[in-house]
Amino acid sequence: MTNSATGTCRFGPRLAGPRITASFARRAVPLLALASIGCGPTPGPDAPLREAPAANATAPGTGAWEPDPTLGRQIAVDVCGRCHALEGEGPSPHRAAPPFPILARRLSADTLLPLLEEGIRAVHPDMPEIRLAPAEIDSFIAFWSQL
Repeated sequence: MTNSATGTCRFGPRLAGPRITASFARRAVPLLALASIGCGPTPGPDAPLREAPAANATAPGTGAWEPDPTLGRQIAVDVCGRCHALEGEGPSPHRAAPPFPILARRLSADTLLPLLEEGIRAVHPDMPEIRLAPAEIDSFIAFWSQL
């Protein structure tokens, strides 16, 4: 709702352009929570996905992929660990980056999955765009689910 006298809506000052709708706000909240997920090197928009790890066989000779939370933790260390504390609730290396266990309570694996599949776009200058290969996403979600 916009206050025509002040030019503001309940989400802050109204900017030129379309109004912020409740639907947009509901979709933006998970993205904003996720905005502080990683502080690794920033890939460009056309950056290739990282190579998928070798598959873990669920049965000898099947070659079927099974998500590996240990690999997911290593991805978190490589991509996110410069800024986020990955364990515990103590301070993160980047003071504005919430620790992963706190983020995991706010952002379920079911909510995080489609965001990772689309690629997480940075919403502040310190956070890079996050793009992972499908197998990496599965392993990252397995790690996230254990937090």
